[in-house]
Amino acid sequence: LTEESAYMNLKQGIHAPESGSIAQNGKVIAEQIGAQIFIDGWGMVSPGDPEQAVDLAKRAGSVSHDGESVYGAQVVAAMEAMAFIENDIKKIIEESKKFVPTDSTIYKLISDIQDWSSGNLDWEQARSKIEDKYGYSKFPGNCHIVPNHALIILALLFGVVDFHKSLMIVNTSGCYTVCISGNVGNLFFCNLSFKII
Repeated sequence: LTEESAYMNLKQGIHAPESGSIAQNGKVIAEQIGAQIFIDGWGMVSPGDPEQAVDLAKRAGSVSHDGESVYGAQVVAAMEAMAFIENDIKKIIEESKKFVPTDSTIYKLISDIQDWSSGNLDWEQARSKIEDKYGYSKFPGNCHIVPNHALIILALLFGVVDFHKSLMIVNTSGCYTVCISGNVGNLFFCNLSFKII
């Protein structure tokens, strides 16, 4: 529905970023997962340049999405761009969240998962906390960005840069695994020092 709404807007002469805006399509439609799904390429063509990755992700994502959806896309693109030059996943996540507003839900959920991963919780307990605070029941629509973005951060922080463990976590956690596991996997291929085999 989100992409179709944007397509119909474009056909009617409503250009981006208005075509994907909350003002044009409403918050529910604009904040579904789509902007994050196709964002990996912008991080991968911006090795070591998260600012460029974020700019490209925002411009591309805003054709069909807005708000939290675009913020999630920007963070994923920034993380992938940074992964080319940085080995510390905690630093990658911390630096990448700085590209979105501090009052955004995406920023807050990243901060929460960072806190949960630094305590005594295991990934399943943290997953339960995500469900309670950021689950689908809290965000309307068929496939909202927020629960799905949370699981990417969960997998990266609790996977401890282990490819197999991170993918196990993101896929076992559910939600829209067809794309969020791809986002996680792509980040590993941006830094070959991460444990893939």
